[in-house]
Amino acid sequence: HPDYRIEWWYYTGNVATASGRRFGYQVTFFRVGIDQAPVNPSRWAVRDIHMAHLAVSDPQGRRYRYDERLSRSGPGLSGAAVDRYAVWNEDWRAALNGEGRHVLSAASQGAAIDLVLDPGKAPAVNGVDGISQKGARPGNASHYYSLTRMPTRGTLTIDGERFAVSGESWMDHEFGTSFLEPEQQGWDWLSLQLDDGRELMLYQLRRGDGSRDPRSSGTLVGADGRTTHLAEREFTLTPGRTFRAPLGAT
Repeated sequence: HPDYRIEWWYYTGNVATASGRRFGYQVTFFRVGIDQAPVNPSRWAVRDIHMAHLAVSDPQGRRYRYDERLSRSGPGLSGAAVDRYAVWNEDWRAALNGEGRHVLSAASQGAAIDLVLDPGKAPAVNGVDGISQKGARPGNASHYYSLTRMPTRGTLTIDGERFAVSGESWMDHEFGTSFLEPEQQGWDWLSLQLDDGRELMLYQLRRGDGSRDPRSSGTLVGADGRTTHLAEREFTLTPGRTFRAPLGAT
């Protein structure tokens, strides 16, 4: 959606081998618009910056491997198609195949995924009337939908060990032009696949004074795929513990 400045395609999943060994993965593609109409006619002119992030977690082996990429579109180095579902950053890619399945492939020195995801449930549109409001000012909102329970199969690699896996994934696609306002500091986002066939997405916007922004919200997806919007007053998130990073962030 090149008319919008910020866009991302966000995949997370819980998968396991046939013997039950569990893994987690995440791969995300980001697009940030810099200049919609560059004066420079060169194909290397910076219209969009593309970022990507890959992570694989191995609870049994107590391993977490991740990598990231940053590039411009250039002559096809990175991009997002407007005539089909496809986004890529060099050889990392997410696209639909001819059968309508999502095909994910990404590899770094420590981790790799090669997965095929069925759509599963119909897309869940988040927000109210197709708009996910993030701030008080007009336009500080996004279009945001989720595929909340995608049957997944393929291979996952960590530190050179390759595993055949299957499980379930979650995909978020969100695009807009402005999100956080000056008094908003960040957000906490959760996606939960419940045992009874329902799914829950929640995001909590944090303000600089420590309070929760009233635009925080969520979506409850029924087993039948029907969605219920959750306003800020309809849920609470209470941290059980905190983590302090080596650089001091909590």
